Amino acid sequence: EARKNRAFLLRVWRRLLSAGDEADVPTLVFAGRIGCLVRDLMQQFDNSDWLNGKVRLISDPTDEELKHLYQNSLFTIFHSLSEGWGLPVSESLMMGVPCLASHATSIPEAGGQFARYFDPKNVTDAVEKIRALLADREQLFFWKNEIRTGFSPTSWEQSADMLLNVCLATSHAEARS
Repeated sequence: EARKNRAFLLRVWRRLLSAGDEADVPTLVFAGRIGCLVRDLMQQFDNSDWLNGKVRLISDPTDEELKHLYQNSLFTIFHSLSEGWGLPVSESLMMGVPCLASHATSIPEAGGQFARYFDPKNVTDAVEKIRALLADREQLFFWKNEIRTGFSPTSWEQSADMLLNVCLATSHAEARS
């Protein structure tokens, strides 16, 4: 889907590959369903030979495949322009994998202090943050350890409580005015 901002990552990976040693740039793996309005993007991938194999697509991965991908990632990237929550951010952190995420809409609520953020409309911002991660693997190791020892996912009960509290606060404010 267009709101997922996939073309953004193609531009980011092109810049990473053009500015450095191809061997230093990890393979970018897209995992999920091919949504609507992405024909042009798929054509760009095909025309670039999937950036000479540095971009891969795993369409409709099983739960086991997805788990394997998370467990074998240096980090994940969630670059969406608009989300209701940002489930892949939470999934990544639950697997103990650092997530570099868009600062748009509700995504920071999903990642909290355990994700790091970039502007999903600024390629330079994302490139700089990815380069920093790739250049300092020790810092990446410490980040993974911080997630594994400190991250606790938001439960459905906690989410429901938060929603109920907002509704009650809104109702009380309307009653007073």
